[in-house]
Amino acid sequence: MTQNSKKIIFLIISLPEDWTQAGLQFLIILIELMIIQTHFSNYLQEQQCESCQSMELKDYTGVFHIHTIMSDGTGNIFDVVEAGHRAGVDFIIITDHNTISYRTEGFDGWYGKLLVLVGQEITPKLNHLVAMGLDELVEIEDHDDIESHIRKVSELGGLGIAVHPHHHPHYRRRFWKFIAVPWDNWNRPEIGGVELWSYMADWVHPINYFNPISMIYYIIRPDRAIEGPSLSIVNEWDAITQKRRMPALGGVDAHARRDPLGMFCVFPYEFIFKTIRTHIIAPEFTGLLKEDEKIVLEAFREGHCYISYDWLHDARGFMFECLSANDRWIMGDELEFSEGLELNATLPVRAHIRLIQDGKTIMEKERERLEFRVQKPGVYRIEARINGRPWLYSNPIYIR
Repeated sequence: MTQNSKKIIFLIISLPEDWTQAGLQFLIILIELMIIQTHFSNYLQEQQCESCQSMELKDYTGVFHIHTIMSDGTGNIFDVVEAGHRAGVDFIIITDHNTISYRTEGFDGWYGKLLVLVGQEITPKLNHLVAMGLDELVEIEDHDDIESHIRKVSELGGLGIAVHPHHHPHYRRRFWKFIAVPWDNWNRPEIGGVELWSYMADWVHPINYFNPISMIYYIIRPDRAIEGPSLSIVNEWDAITQKRRMPALGGVDAHARRDPLGMFCVFPYEFIFKTIRTHIIAPEFTGLLKEDEKIVLEAFREGHCYISYDWLHDARGFMFECLSANDRWIMGDELEFSEGLELNATLPVRAHIRLIQDGKTIMEKERERLEFRVQKPGVYRIEARINGRPWLYSNPIYIR
């Protein structure tokens, strides 16, 4: 019972016997005002609760860049969903070459606690672009006209991500159909982001294709091949972010390929889903496909995400933020420089943290937390390593 209800009951039982008609009317008005006050107070409390919930951000773990039997992968959507459940991720994004059949046939959606989204890898000879958020297939009309593909995705309201922008020269050789398909220039304002770290592009880097022992070794021990994203890609990304925002994602380029005799699978879906992941910092999912797809894509667009090699350690719980006396910004956000800004990075485990400003390391610590008082404008981001191994790359906070 509310305090106002108690007051109303008390007033009623306390009425004197000779209470006048005017007094009764006054009491009725008073009671009505108390009821209105109670309802208004409850409404304000509900609004405050909804506001608090909308401000609460979650760390969702996702796997980006997956191929199935709809293009050149070996598993169907149910194989991929099962692998996603076993790998313990929150969402996966299927990106088959030049098709969105799983989307148009209604196979995207929630599978238990796993959100399955479907995009398209637009696949000309070079300059592959993943388009997400589209119900219409982007056809390839001219393999040399990447501008038209980028423009079409933008016009339709989709999000375009430049994938595997650089490969090691060895990747140009055919190996279980792995062929180099880099970008000649992904520094284009219309592109919504870049696949900074690709598992398959990283894995092939140290392999000597003319040495069978090397090949077998890295198939058996794939983790030993992982060295982090290409330094040239990271340097180019840093240069681009000095001029404009450019969100970075991590991908796996999963195919679950089989050896030529079909005897075993190279990098099954479940295994590769446990490696390089893109974590988004976003509002809580609603359980509705269209709304939750918007949440994921908005996090990508804004750079409210980070990349981690979760095979080393699950990075859930990481946060990179900028604080002032009254405001808070997270990775991907852009703000004007002012006195009193502080950058904070928090990790779920002790690691070697590097704070990078405009492409240069300005602070590094071996700990779980890093704090830095901002002295001047810059583009600030975090890298972290575990036992010398590359582990985590945040999107920047842009202080202009």
